[in-house]
Amino acid sequence: MSGKEIEEMNRVLNHRGPDGVETKTRGPAGFGHQSLETTPEADSLTLPVHDETYLFTCDARIDNRDELRSRLAIEANREVSDAELILAAYDKWGERCPEALLGAFAFAVWDSEAERLFLARDHMGVKPLYYYTDETVFAFATEMKALLAREFIDGTINQKRVGTYLVGHDDQKEQTAYDELYRVPPATAMTVESHSVSKQTYWELDPSRELHLGSDEAYTEQFREIFADAVRSRMRGAPPIGTTLSGGLDSSSVACTAAHYRTFDEPVHTFSLVFDDLPACDEREYIEAVLREGSFESHYIPGDSKGPLSYLDEILWCADGPFAGTNMFMHRDLYRSVADQNVRILLEGVDGDSVVSHGFRYLAELASSGRLLSLARAVKAASEFELFEQRSIRQVLWQFVVTPLAPESGRSLWRRVRGGEDVVANNPIIDKAFADRIGLRQMIEQSASRFEPARTERQFHYNQLQNGVQPRSLELANKVAGYYGVEPRFPFFDKRLVEFCLALPASQKFHVDGTRIVLRRSLSDILPDAIESRTDKASSAENLKQGLLRRNGEKLTDLVEELPDPLESMIASTELARVRQSAREQDPTLDEIMTLWRVAVLSRWMSDNQSDETNSAPAGPKRCENHNIDVSN
Repeated sequence: MSGKEIEEMNRVLNHRGPDGVETKTRGPAGFGHQSLETTPEADSLTLPVHDETYLFTCDARIDNRDELRSRLAIEANREVSDAELILAAYDKWGERCPEALLGAFAFAVWDSEAERLFLARDHMGVKPLYYYTDETVFAFATEMKALLAREFIDGTINQKRVGTYLVGHDDQKEQTAYDELYRVPPATAMTVESHSVSKQTYWELDPSRELHLGSDEAYTEQFREIFADAVRSRMRGAPPIGTTLSGGLDSSSVACTAAHYRTFDEPVHTFSLVFDDLPACDEREYIEAVLREGSFESHYIPGDSKGPLSYLDEILWCADGPFAGTNMFMHRDLYRSVADQNVRILLEGVDGDSVVSHGFRYLAELASSGRLLSLARAVKAASEFELFEQRSIRQVLWQFVVTPLAPESGRSLWRRVRGGEDVVANNPIIDKAFADRIGLRQMIEQSASRFEPARTERQFHYNQLQNGVQPRSLELANKVAGYYGVEPRFPFFDKRLVEFCLALPASQKFHVDGTRIVLRRSLSDILPDAIESRTDKASSAENLKQGLLRRNGEKLTDLVEELPDPLESMIASTELARVRQSAREQDPTLDEIMTLWRVAVLSRWMSDNQSDETNSAPAGPKRCENHNIDVSN
């Protein structure tokens, strides 16, 4: 491909580049870069780098800078950007360099001497990275729309992806919405040479590792040290610095830690969704408890004024396909508010539930080890925790003790009694012939978790951390926030913290005083009592229902009653009609709401594809950072 074609691909992504746009070519390689500067040293190097040996670009934040400087023998008084550190690491360690990096990154190096392209994505999949390859071309980009802009990619819809999306199984690590395009999985590197493309996993979680520190205090101290550094490293950049603040344990922990350890005078900006018309969803009392504890400048964003289809065109364009985030319409307003305050760095308390883990499988461990008195106390406590809804003691025993410990013969009998676990039979919205044609049952069976059933807390925790849902959520947040010139950063998805939490004994996760007890103990001096002792969490289900059926009622009707041709053949029309009738005449279940939302998303996306609107940007700001490459022979 020519330099002009690289420029055209880069132009598709100009919403990601408020601080500079550049393209460079070297031999058969061409790189484009859109720059968003969020770290102090970012302006010391223009990307892509083009020197005697390398063509290089990245979207990166490196957290172990001091360690790398020492290992790479870079003088202490020389200013060096994260990009320079990555390139120096590649120059020293070659394809093993990602093992030495800590942070969030996606980068590419064209090594002209070796005639080799190398690219890698960070451990947790925070930075998006997609690619296309055939016999003559390898191309990659931060967003798929840059790839879809080229005539050699026809943008054929991936019907397998549509099938898994319809039944809510949205955890593919490599598949995308398009047949010819793939994502680079987290913790993965790729090497491209003239006649080969290879993929290597450079890091994996170890589910067999267990920490033994000797006391609750030792676990607490080490958790706090790691968590504080995870937050501090993500605050690197010029203030103002922002955090989300929902009032839950996760976002409150991030916000309070950020305020406690900040090294600048300016207050930390907090951005909170509030629900004045839906008190059951509103957590303002907990938000205000946090605000009273630190140096914050607060911003409230209404979460109940729009619906999940309100910004559907914009979010579909950012996501490059159907997405799983039913609450992204609220976060879109939040990101817009962040940008309006000239905040570029936003810390998010995303999914501490999975990273730290509630530890409920500890109950099964107590039962299997015969510690019945401790089990009785733990079950009683668990029945009183308000994690979305209270469970009876009988329900707790069945879900967290009997089910995981039951022999396979008993589990099989129970499945037959309940009608089996056939994903197609249990999701009547999908056309059965279509499901058979794409092999839906087999795909879902093949993607089963490593530990099934998970009989210990660590096995369950590992399964949570290894599914493909989290990277997809981080990707979506990155792309929607990036549309507004905001870089979201996720302290809970720090490699060190994830490894530490998985290796914790189950007793450091579940406790009669609350789940995720190691987090509560570690931050007890900076969290308000109302947050530290909180064992409930507000549900956004009612807001989703009201938003879809009332605020977006007309749009929902238009989208689900006039389906585009490809989608019509994939859906069981009689079941869709039944769900629509249920939504009109009675209180629909959450499963029915999710069905209607998925059908509406697919309907709009497929209509856009038919009308060739895939690369047409919606009106709005043009900001943030990207890179793309073509290597052709």
